[in-house]
This record gives sequence, C-alpha cells and structure tokens, in this order.
Amino acid sequence: MIFIIGSVTSGYAQVKIGDNPTVINPNSLLELESNMKGLLLPRLNLLSTNNPAPMTVFVEGMFVYNLAVNGAADTAVSPGLYYCDGVKWIRLGGGQNNATQVLKTEYTATAGQLQFQTPAGITDMNKITVYRNGIIINSIQVNVNTIATEVSCIQNDNIKIVQIL
Repeated sequence: MIFIIGSVTSGYAQVKIGDNPTVINPNSLLELESNMKGLLLPRLNLLSTNNPAPMTVFVEGMFVYNLAVNGAADTAVSPGLYYCDGVKWIRLGGGQNNATQVLKTEYTATAGQLQFQTPAGITDMNKITVYRNGIIINSIQVNVNTIATEVSCIQNDNIKIVQIL
C-alpha cells in the first residue's frame, strides 16, 4: 500500500489537448495544438490598470481578456488582451492603445553595479519597472537612457527593466 501511494506522489504530468495528443513537447506543461480552433482566455470586466478586481490580488504572468470600458486617464481599460506584471494590468497591442509598446531588457549585474541602460529613452519614470532577481526595486533616472538602482548589486544579480512606451 505504501509503495502505491509513494509511486503516485512522485508522478510526472504533462497535458496536451489537440490534433496529435501522443506527441508532446517535453518542455511544456500544457500544449494546445489545432488547425481549426483557438485558445479562449478568461473574459472579465477590469476596473482599471491599477486595480486587480475582479481578482483579489495582482498575479504576475496572468493573462485575461477584458470586456469593460472603465477607469480614467492613465489607468483606463478598454476591451482587449491584458497581462499582469505583478503590480498592474498592461494591455497588449491593438485597439484604443495601439501605440503602446512594452520593452524589456535583462542584465547580469557585476558586483557593486548601480547603473543600467533602459530599453528606450526615458520620458516617464512611472512607466519603468525594475526587477532584481524577480523582486521590484526602486530606481532613479540618471540621464535620458540610464537608471540607477537604490541598492548596489551583488555579482550575477539578474536585473530586468520593463518600460512602457
């Protein structure tokens, strides 16, 4: 009995849905394959880009299709595909905000490094998010293309800069 329980808990699962369910990409957790059907994401009514509702918290990596027109100015949402960066909803291309671009740059820091170049010229520091080893950190603008982190890096820290244009 113990052997059966142990073998069940150490199992490995992959899921493939689609036209050829026996050939699974070994790097995928979930694989969808079809020549005639698409993926339907959860459809919700977001309130604004800075409010996680109708969810209870922001979840980094979450994708949804928003149906609502809500919010005002920089936090307004309109129908379209959105993803969450962990602190806000970001619209992906097309529609009302079709000029919006999200640029990313990653660095492997050297010991003591403070300054990093942004993906594009800085026009608004509120549209730049800096991550150190996956955690959001504060930064300041040094010049038109450079930011400085408030704490110096340790050798091989992963720095990711996300900039919304």
